[in-house]
Amino acid sequence: MTPDPLIPRLPRGVVPGKPILLAGMVSLSLIAACSCARSAGDTRVSHLALPYGAQATDDRVVTNFDGPFLFTYLSWENKVTVANGRAILGGEGVTPKGGGGANVEMDLSKSANLCPVVRVKIGPRNTLKMLRFQLSDDTVGEKQDSRKRSATFDFPLPDKSTGDFVLIYPKNGATLSKPNVAGTLGTIDPAKVRQWQLQGDWGGDGAVDIEVDSVLMAEPDAAAKAGQVEAIKQEEERKARTLRENAALREKYGKRSADSPQVVEIYRVAPDILAVGIQAGKVLPGKYEPYVKSESDTMRKDGGENILIRGGQEIGWLVGKKQDGLVHFEKFVGDPLLDDTTEDPATYAVVGADGATIKPTAVWRKSKPTDQVQPGATLAMRHVVYLKLPAPLAAGKKYTVQFSDAMNVRDAQTAFTLSDTTTRSEAVHVPQIGFRPDDPAKTGSLSIWLGTGGGYEYAKPPAFRVVDSKTGIAMLTGTATLAKGKDATEKLWL
Repeated sequence: MTPDPLIPRLPRGVVPGKPILLAGMVSLSLIAACSCARSAGDTRVSHLALPYGAQATDDRVVTNFDGPFLFTYLSWENKVTVANGRAILGGEGVTPKGGGGANVEMDLSKSANLCPVVRVKIGPRNTLKMLRFQLSDDTVGEKQDSRKRSATFDFPLPDKSTGDFVLIYPKNGATLSKPNVAGTLGTIDPAKVRQWQLQGDWGGDGAVDIEVDSVLMAEPDAAAKAGQVEAIKQEEERKARTLRENAALREKYGKRSADSPQVVEIYRVAPDILAVGIQAGKVLPGKYEPYVKSESDTMRKDGGENILIRGGQEIGWLVGKKQDGLVHFEKFVGDPLLDDTTEDPATYAVVGADGATIKPTAVWRKSKPTDQVQPGATLAMRHVVYLKLPAPLAAGKKYTVQFSDAMNVRDAQTAFTLSDTTTRSEAVHVPQIGFRPDDPAKTGSLSIWLGTGGGYEYAKPPAFRVVDSKTGIAMLTGTATLAKGKDATEKLWL
């Protein structure tokens, strides 16, 4: 773990693993000075000793901190700085819970198969175990949320002060094309890097005492290559484990029954996007009854509560001053939705009244809990599956959504009439209390988040109608105006 005392500040453009020319005399390759495995898991830390005065090209330098942080947040806000070409991550109140970064315009496409490495010096007060480095790209014009296209790299730090700068490879030899963590909508386009961030690992409230000299792209060394092999092995094991788990779940819940998840609503959120609401499970409230003691009854104290045990099973709470009442535990009924095929377009078909079959071109899903059994942690879930269709459906027509046997919903098909006038849509937002006739501003909003599909932006401002629910007569017509784009920042206040 002892760094080479001759390691200087990394000159701009130095590239580990790439031939360099020293004083016009000899051609060398930077080599690993030492490589050691940390005690935790298979994580490896590599330290490279750099020849003094080495020079190389700039196309592999991500940042050498020529300028200040553009933004900082949480415990790092207005505390971490850049001085003398180094990021100073430390100071009063700086903990692992924070980060900072800058916006850039960078093309790293030539480094897609290289590893980002950080040159750091660890101080004696440091408690940060993992330094994170994140890159984000530019996806303007694409139908996805650019803020979720990112590549994050985890750098395990030495446990003790290094005394000087050392180079550290990312965990498992992660490369630009295969980062430690990709964004929810995938990793970056390396030709369109638009932001970098240094982040803590959110592990505790201890001090951070680190200097970062530079971040650059490097050929993987022996330890990094070993980490890549291990990462591939772990991924294969994870996939095999997932297949086994899915098979076990399908064996248990795959057959349709009264307990299967149920389609509860179908509506559209955009002209060509149909939403299918599915409820999986429900919680039955615990009932109250006067307590009648049984011979097998025992009681267990749990804080201020008295839990009744009958026949070896905990069944409820004894309540009342005399403990003469029994409130039974809640019960959960219903099967979970098997989501391994939920986002497969082949799972669905939309059939018109004329028998024409429409196949979705893409499927996204959004899931959230609607209830939790007490005591316990089992959740009732509401899933919404969004079917992207090749063309809009006709309003007022009857359709049927068909589900393949791979989808464990209660019914193999659900019929509906597409009515924008009478059918609720989660994309339309208006106050539940309505408006007074003399309110100066009567507004509603049209917006939808598609879960795994990210934010959605309507192609053009849609026309709208306000309809009398009794007569169906349009009382007001107009065209919506854009208030905020899908990538704009939202606030909880005006």
